[in-house]
Amino acid sequence: MPETLHQFMLVTKGYEYLIAVAFLALFVMLWGYLHRPEVQSLAVRAFRLQDIRLPSGLYFHAGHTWLYHPSPSRIRIGLDDFLSLGTGRVGVHVRPKRGQSIEYGEPLLHLNVNGQTLRVPAPVSGTVTAFSRRRLSGGDEAPLKHNWLIEMKPSRWDQEEPGLMSAGDSRTWLIAEFERLRAFLANQLERPALAGATLADGGEPVTGFLLALDDQGWKSFQHEFLGQVK
Repeated sequence: MPETLHQFMLVTKGYEYLIAVAFLALFVMLWGYLHRPEVQSLAVRAFRLQDIRLPSGLYFHAGHTWLYHPSPSRIRIGLDDFLSLGTGRVGVHVRPKRGQSIEYGEPLLHLNVNGQTLRVPAPVSGTVTAFSRRRLSGGDEAPLKHNWLIEMKPSRWDQEEPGLMSAGDSRTWLIAEFERLRAFLANQLERPALAGATLADGGEPVTGFLLALDDQGWKSFQHEFLGQVK
C-alpha cells in the first residue's frame, strides 16, 4: 500500500497506463478484424471449367464479355462467368454515357473492387442506349443473358460480328484461357505475400481470386486477359 499521496498517485498513474495500453491493444485488434482484407472472408471454393456457362444464342468476345443480339438495332452486353467469378462482388461503372458513341476496343466498363480497377473493352462499336446499375456477384445463378450491364445500338455489326465467337466456337478458346489462368495464378503464387490465396488445394482457381492480388497482379491480369484498352 502506498504510504504517501505521491506514492498513491504514482501507483494510480501506473494502473491508468496499463489500462490505456490494454484498451489500445484491444482497439487495434478490433480495428484489424473489422477492416481485414476482403480476401480473408472469401469462401475458399474452386470453380471449374464446367462452371463457366456458354449458353447458345449468345456471342462471346475475347475481352470476356458476352453479347445478346435480339434485333438489328439492339444489343446487350455483360461479363462472362470467367471474369465475374474472378472478381466476385464488384462495383460496375459504365464508361460512356447514354447516347454516347463508343468504338470497338475503347473502355466500356470499369470494374471497381477494393480500390482496384479493371477496364473492360467494348466488344463492338455503337451508341449506348441503356445500362444497368446492378452490383454483380460471382456465381449468380440467373440466366446469363439476364445479367446484362449495358445496351447499345450497334453501328458496324456486319463488319465486327465475324470477330465474335458463338457459344460452340468459344469452348475451345475458353479451355485455353482456363489453362492460361492456372499458369498466371501459379506465377502469382511465387510471390510469398500471395501464396495460398488464389488457388485451392486441387490447383483450381478460387472464386474471387482477383481480390487476393496486389496492384502488380491486377495490372498483369488486365494485360493478359482483357488487353490494353484504347
